[in-house]
Amino acid sequence: MYINPDNRRGLIDTAPLLLTIAPLAASFGVIGIAQGESPWPLLLCSIIVFAGSAQLLALGLLAASAPLWFILLTTLVINSRHLLYAFSLTTQIQPLSGRQRALLAFVLNDETYALVSQQPPGPGFNRYFLTSGLTVWACCGLATGLGIMLAQELTGQLSAELLGQLDIIMVLTFVSLVTPALKRCSHWLCATTAALSISLCWHWPLGSGLIFSALLAISVALLAERYRPATVAYNEADS
Repeated sequence: MYINPDNRRGLIDTAPLLLTIAPLAASFGVIGIAQGESPWPLLLCSIIVFAGSAQLLALGLLAASAPLWFILLTTLVINSRHLLYAFSLTTQIQPLSGRQRALLAFVLNDETYALVSQQPPGPGFNRYFLTSGLTVWACCGLATGLGIMLAQELTGQLSAELLGQLDIIMVLTFVSLVTPALKRCSHWLCATTAALSISLCWHWPLGSGLIFSALLAISVALLAERYRPATVAYNEADS
């Protein structure tokens, strides 16, 4: 069966990342069932919402009996990073139609962004992007389903300590993927600000420290990007 080279590259490059994506998605299903959530909403959440870190955070807030408005606000802030992803891909997606952009926006995720941000613009970019995104999307849905079935089979046998340690998969996955993509000064300022802030605010109630750290880091990055051209121009004029 013939497979377009761009689709093949997208699949091959994404495949190793599934080793970390699958446990993360499965942990969402396991934790959700352990908290007493219904299986179908959990599965549909991974298929329709498709936002792994925000989904796990929402589960934690539900367990803490956080109000609905706070859960929605928190997930909105966490997912706002996708706006920065989209801005950085403007050159690559500019030639695409609105329908193509909408489809790529749906399948955009941290792992796919780490891959496509290194791809040059061209006719094969859309196919590479879509293949990578759909691969991650399918993996998340399947792994969540497996996690749900595993949790149902092991009801009462999963310790609270084990469930509490599963979210480390998300942290390690994100750090390992994002770090190589930190190329500009604004990128490093954003990451450093977020790391320092959350280390000081992690104990704030209902995940409010995470919201504060995300907003602070994004603000620092935007300010750095805004003043970067003027700084560069000033340095060039001096030289």
